[in-house]
Amino acid sequence: MVAQVLKETISVERKRENTQLLHLRNTEYES
Repeated sequence: MVAQVLKETISVERKRENTQLLHLRNTEYES
């Protein structure tokens, strides 16, 4: 049960990191 929660937390963190990376790339292209 704890492992499942950890997996979900990790996946959420990864998605957040990916979104931030994409956002950084987009702002770089625009400037």
